[in-house]
Amino acid sequence: KIEYLPTQSGYMLIGFRGVKITDKDSYALDVLSTILGDGRTSILYKTIKEKKQLAFNITASDATFKDDGIFYISANFVPENYAKLEKEIFDEIEALQKTGVSKEQVQLAKNMIERDTYFSRESVSNIAQEIGYTFVTTGNTKFYETYLDNIKKVTVQDVNRVLKKYLGKEKSAVSIVLPEGTKEVEISHKKQICPDANLMSRNDETQKYVFSNGATLLFTPNKSNDIVAISIFAKGGEFKEPSVGTAKMTADLMTKGTQNYSEEELANIMEDNGIKIIPSSQADFFNVSVLTTKNEYEKTLELLDEIVNRATFSQSDIEKIKRETLYSIKSSRDIP
Repeated sequence: KIEYLPTQSGYMLIGFRGVKITDKDSYALDVLSTILGDGRTSILYKTIKEKKQLAFNITASDATFKDDGIFYISANFVPENYAKLEKEIFDEIEALQKTGVSKEQVQLAKNMIERDTYFSRESVSNIAQEIGYTFVTTGNTKFYETYLDNIKKVTVQDVNRVLKKYLGKEKSAVSIVLPEGTKEVEISHKKQICPDANLMSRNDETQKYVFSNGATLLFTPNKSNDIVAISIFAKGGEFKEPSVGTAKMTADLMTKGTQNYSEEELANIMEDNGIKIIPSSQADFFNVSVLTTKNEYEKTLELLDEIVNRATFSQSDIEKIKRETLYSIKSSRDIP
């Protein structure tokens, strides 16, 4: 859910169904929250905040209550980054689920929890608050007395198990607050964007338009997320090429540089903004596949225009692609 409020920054909470305070998994979830988002050594802090600079601050916490619990990730960020930030957070979680946490990460997290618990218990008011909370939520003070002992018992296997069990994307709820000024303005006359496109047919999902130049557009709105996918098909490919290899070479060269962008600049912009533009050639058609997000749509169209209409096809790149293609053919013939 997205709300537009009188704020200057963007705020995001990603919540997962957790466990109640007396559940044994609560200890492993506490360790996991520390690994993911507690301090400068945490995974999300190092990757999302420091390396990719998508958030000003990002943390993870495991909140346990009498009857239930919430594991949540909290971040504040530049508003226009919200779609990319959300994607990157889930990508990091998915990557960690595949590789698993290490023994060193678990031990460091346990040490941090132990240290922070001792520090907090130096204050009489903090002790009173913690004992009161555990008594109300569990019915006695045993949780308070045995908390650190149970944290020490958490294993790598425990953390990897709860990571896969509770932190699935399909099990999450995402709440986002954005400044009022960023609210999208609805377009009242969408057909004005393509005045020469005639609506030929439509069903519950897809609309078919035909342009004055003969091109056909199949448009399927996607309201489930912010992803925009475009596939451009033109007659051509290997059956139409004037000499063998021309179509594939053209596809390979289109992203090697344009009139306004070098190959490196194109690659950096697309990677930084999560944009994919991939030309390719098949037997009887030429294809350009585009994958982007709603926020990066205008930038994507600019780059697409550059790649399709302003590719430089430099002689040095042509020679390089020739060498790589010939080497690839030779290598493939090494394998029976």
